Amino acid sequence: MTKHEYEVLAGYAGRHLLRSYPWPIRLGFPFPLPWGRAVYAVYDAEGNCRNVGSVARASGGLACRLREHLTDPVKRSTWAVVYAIPLEDSTPEAEVRRLEGVIGAHLRPRDNRWLPAARPPIQSG
Repeated sequence: MTKHEYEVLAGYAGRHLLRSYPWPIRLGFPFPLPWGRAVYAVYDAEGNCRNVGSVARASGGLACRLREHLTDPVKRSTWAVVYAIPLEDSTPEAEVRRLEGVIGAHLRPRDNRWLPAARPPIQSG
């Protein structure tokens, strides 16, 4: 993923973006991923997007979710790096899932079996 592409994806989060983190994080090492709410994109060693997902947890957050994924030997052998789009803790879970769908529609990952619908932003009243 290029820095420009990351910026486009992070831009979808709008006011919910906690901070930009446009660097790849190698999987298989302890993850410095303290975020409880985030959308993430996983790439293989050849640079193909394999999976887009999201997390909205009070504890464990993104690092815990990736550890869960990596119990699968196929994922462990094909996934190389993750890019994270950290979101504010106040981001509603429905908005986290919507952003997962929007970013997934943009990246078209190879391995996702399902992504949330890429709907317009949720309006708060």
